[in-house]
Amino acid sequence: MISWLKPSWKKVKTNVQAIITTRKGGVSLGNYAAMNLANHVGDDISHVEKNRLILLKELKLPQQPVWLEQIHSNDVFVSCSDQSPLTPPKADACITQYPGQAAAVLTADCLPILISNHEGTEVAAIHAGWRGLANGICESTAKKMHTDFSECSAWIGPAIGARAFEVGTEVRNIFITKNALWSEFFQEKSFDISVYPNDKKWLGDLAGIAENHLKQLGMDEVVCSKLCTFEQSDSFFSYRKQSITGRFASLIWMKD
Repeated sequence: MISWLKPSWKKVKTNVQAIITTRKGGVSLGNYAAMNLANHVGDDISHVEKNRLILLKELKLPQQPVWLEQIHSNDVFVSCSDQSPLTPPKADACITQYPGQAAAVLTADCLPILISNHEGTEVAAIHAGWRGLANGICESTAKKMHTDFSECSAWIGPAIGARAFEVGTEVRNIFITKNALWSEFFQEKSFDISVYPNDKKWLGDLAGIAENHLKQLGMDEVVCSKLCTFEQSDSFFSYRKQSITGRFASLIWMKD
């Protein structure tokens, strides 16, 4: 049986459904065990298709979610039909106003962010890797939504945590060039100078940056799961923990 998480937000109407899957359930084997939902990571495609059908049945969705071809960009797909596209759009966020159509993102350390307006008439899913986050995927989503972020809630799901996300100075500089205040989300890490003679290493808090950015953009309510995929790789896929691995899904939709 598959298992999932649900948000604890307080301001979203109950017609909005949001879940984040775990590794439990499904038919994938080995490094992809068991509920891998990505068809681009080397898993047996028949297993992925079976897993997606299991998910569809468990959630009682009328059609497959809008699966994206995620490219670590700030591109946003806005659905213009109540039928999910057969070819995954190249984008890292999806917005829909159609009941029964789920917006979905796949992650294994990157941030999944689910958004709903308070009225339950518009939802979005964001895949925020460090590149997309630094390049403004949250801001791009805010600009494409019909609802102002001041009337929306966000749920930041499991991702690599601040004790595990190690980066070099160049990555830290990308963020603080965008916003100097984000320097507080990077802590210098002790390291072996013989291994890293020319560069410091930092531990970055991606979820903290995302929460800060969403609030700067006017988001009314932001709920963070505070779960680390790297440290809890028995429950969630983690690319940094195991580079050959699956992806779990974060989905949001409105009931008819």
